[in-house]
Amino acid sequence: MEKQETIQENQYSFPYHYIPTLTDGFSQTKNLFWGYEYLSYLNFVLSKLKLLSFDSLLDIGCGDGRFLHEAKKGFPNAILLGIDSSQRAISLAKAINPEINFICGDIQKINLDKKYDIITAVEVLEHIPSQDIRSFLESLGRLLNVNGKLIITVPSDNINLISKHYQHFNIPKIENLFNGLFKIEEIHYLNKNCLKNKIIQKLLGNRFFILNHKKTLNCLYNYYTKNLLIANKNNAKRIALIASCI
Repeated sequence: MEKQETIQENQYSFPYHYIPTLTDGFSQTKNLFWGYEYLSYLNFVLSKLKLLSFDSLLDIGCGDGRFLHEAKKGFPNAILLGIDSSQRAISLAKAINPEINFICGDIQKINLDKKYDIITAVEVLEHIPSQDIRSFLESLGRLLNVNGKLIITVPSDNINLISKHYQHFNIPKIENLFNGLFKIEEIHYLNKNCLKNKIIQKLLGNRFFILNHKKTLNCLYNYYTKNLLIANKNNAKRIALIASCI
C-alpha cells in the first residue's frame, strides 16, 4: 500500500463524512473544518442528479457511503451500488447503510453483472496514481450504459496538493485524460478560495470555540451556498464535470 493510500485508510477509523448534517438544518457538532464545503458540493451533485432520468447509480470510491446515504433519500427506487478499495470504509458504509449494497474491491478487477445509468466519482481521481487514471477511466466507460452519465468532482490545482493526494486538476489535464473515452458536457467550478470563505471557516470553529448556535450555523451555510459555492476557473477549489461515453 502506497503512502497516500495508507493515509486515507488510517483516516477511516471514524466515519468523518457523517459529521456534518442537513437533516434538521445545517450543524456540525465536531469541528470538521471543511464540513460545510463537503456538504455543499455533495448537494450540488445531488441537484444535478435530479435533472437526470436514471434507474441505477454506481458510486466509485464511495468511502464510508455518505453520498449514497443522501442519494437513497432523494432516489429511493434507484438501484444503488458503492465500491471502494478500503475494507474499513466499506464496513462502515454497510453498518450505517444496511439497505444499500456495497462492495470492497478494485473497480478494474471486479466483474459486475450489469451496467449503470449514472456513475459518480466524488473526489476520487486525486487518490489514483497518475499512471493508473487512464485505465481507471476505461473501466468506468465499460460500466456505463449507452446514454449514461459520468459525474466527477476533483480538487482544482488552484489549491495546494495535500499528502494523501497524487495530483490536483485543471480542465486541460482532465480533457487529456478523457480524450477518446468521454465527452465533457458540463463544467462547473465550485467552492471559492477567498477571504470570505476563510472567515466562515474560522467562525464555524477555531482554537477558542466551535459554533453550535443552529440559527447562526444555518445563516452561515446559506450565505456560503448562495455566494461562495459557485466559483470560476481562477478561484475554484473544486471542479465538477458531467460527461458521456464517446
